[in-house]
Amino acid sequence: MSRPVFLGAVGMFMLAGLITFFWPADGIWFASGSREILDDARAAIQATLRDPSSALFYDELVFGKGKSRTVCGNVNARNGFGGYTGKSAFIYRERLRAFKIASNSGEADSIVEACKFAELDALCDRERPNDPTCKR
Repeated sequence: MSRPVFLGAVGMFMLAGLITFFWPADGIWFASGSREILDDARAAIQATLRDPSSALFYDELVFGKGKSRTVCGNVNARNGFGGYTGKSAFIYRERLRAFKIASNSGEADSIVEACKFAELDALCDRERPNDPTCKR
C-alpha cells in the first residue's frame, strides 16, 4: 500500500472515530439544560415500574424552554413475568411534574398528538414568538 493511500485510510478511520464519539447516544441531541429534564422524566417513569432497572428509553425529544418543557419518547421494561412488554409511548410535563405511559393504542395516539402540539408550541416560541396566530 502506498503512503498516501495508507494516510488516507488512517485519516478516514480517525474521522469515523470522532463522529462516533460525538454522535449523541440514543438519538438524543441535548439542548442547554435538557439532560436534567431527561433525568427527571426517566426517574419519574422508572419509579412506577415493576423492574425500574430494566427500563430502556428510546426516541426521546425535549420541547419547550424554561420550566415549560415536555419530554416525549418510548419506554420498554420488563413485566412481572420477566419479559419485555414492547415500546410504549410516554409524555412528561416538567411544569406539572406529571407523565403518562400509553397502555393501549388509543392512549398512544393521544400521547403522539400531545407531543405534536408540544413540538408546534416550541417551534412557534422559537421562530415567531410575537405572532398571535401561532398559538393554539
